Amino acid sequence: MVKLVALKFIPTLAPTEVEKAFAGSFTGLTSFPGCAGGQGIVFKATANTGSQQPVITVALKIYYPGSLVERTRREVQALSRLKCETLVKLCGAGHITLRGQKCMYVATEFVDGEVLLNRLTRGPLPLGQTARIGRDVALAIHTLWQERVVHRDIKPQNIMLTKGGGAVLIDLGVARHLALGPLTTLGKTWGTEGYMSPEQANALRQLSCKSDVFALGIVLLESLVGAHPTGYSQLALSGGGPLTSGFGLALPPDFVSRLDSMLVLTPHGRPNPDQIATSFSNHC
Repeated sequence: MVKLVALKFIPTLAPTEVEKAFAGSFTGLTSFPGCAGGQGIVFKATANTGSQQPVITVALKIYYPGSLVERTRREVQALSRLKCETLVKLCGAGHITLRGQKCMYVATEFVDGEVLLNRLTRGPLPLGQTARIGRDVALAIHTLWQERVVHRDIKPQNIMLTKGGGAVLIDLGVARHLALGPLTTLGKTWGTEGYMSPEQANALRQLSCKSDVFALGIVLLESLVGAHPTGYSQLALSGGGPLTSGFGLALPPDFVSRLDSMLVLTPHGRPNPDQIATSFSNHC
C-alpha cells in the first residue's frame, strides 16, 4: 500500500491567491497567526452563499495535496450530522485547484473569541471559567460519542473560548470513527504528546469517549495550574494522570474528586461525559 504524504505549498499560500481560485465563493480572506499546520492552512473568510442566504464568516481550511481524502471526508460527514452548540459547525466543503493541484477544503463556523492555548500564556484560569470549559467540551464529547466518534486530539489548541464565556471544540481532522474501518496502520496512533490517554498512546484500536475524557482532564488541570501538569511528557501519563491535590490548588472537594476521576488509568473507571457536564455545571 502506498502511503500518502501531504505536501505543503512553498511558498505558502497567500490569501489573495486562494480567494482568486474560489472566484467569489469565499472573499476577504485573512491569515491567522500559526494558521499553517501539518495537514493544511486555515484562513478567516466570508462565505457568499447566495442572495437568499445570509453572508457568514467562516474558518476556511485548505488541505495540502496528498492529504488523506478519506479522513477529511469522514470529518465532513460527521460534522454534517452532529448538532451541538459547543461543537464547531460545518458550513461547506469541496475541492479547489491551487497551483495545478487539487485540494480539499472544509469551511466551518468562525468562532469569535480566543484559542485556549493563547489564553493560557497569560496565566491560569479561575475555577468558574475552567468548569465552564469542562462542561462545554464534555457536552461536545457526549455528542460525538452518540455517533461513536472519538475526537483523539483534545488540547488547548483545539478549544475556542467565546466572548460569551463558553467553549467550542474544533478540528475533527484526526477523529476515530468506530463505525468505520481504521485509517491508521496497526500499532500506530494519532494524537498529541502529553494529552493522550494511556490506551490511546498504546495504539488501542477500540477507543471510547473515555479517552477524550482523559484528555479533557489534562486540559482542565493545565488551565487551573497555568502550565502543562507533566511538561507535555506522555510517559508520565502511562499510569494515569497526576492527582489534582499535588498542585496545591484551593478547590471544592467535589470538583477535585470529579477531575481526578477523569484521569484514572482504566477507561471504565472514568465518568461519562454527560456526568462530567452535570458535575461542572454546579461550578460555572
